[in-house]
Amino acid sequence: MYEIFEKLMKERSLTHYAVWKATGVSQSSLSDWKKGKGTPGAASLVKIADFFGVTVDALMGREIPAPEEGGNVIRLRGRDGSYVERRLSDDQMQAIRFIISQMPDDTDI
Repeated sequence: MYEIFEKLMKERSLTHYAVWKATGVSQSSLSDWKKGKGTPGAASLVKIADFFGVTVDALMGREIPAPEEGGNVIRLRGRDGSYVERRLSDDQMQAIRFIISQMPDDTDI
């Protein structure tokens, strides 16, 4: 698990100190994680994942299965970085498509 974190830091030329300053996750917590003495708590993992722009699942090395093919399945990301899939009716899917079509092109969704 720490290997993914380390790879993300290396890709961005960051140190533990920089991550601590940006996220508030203590250097000692990150150091313990590196030594295999534990893992940062859920709230800290969310902060780290958000900082790097990845999901908690990705940070922890957990692969997310692709949604099943066909049907109106959407994947929603929770605040904790986990995902949940929902199957929508054709009417619900049509409503979502309409809402998205009304958004300006530069909207980040």
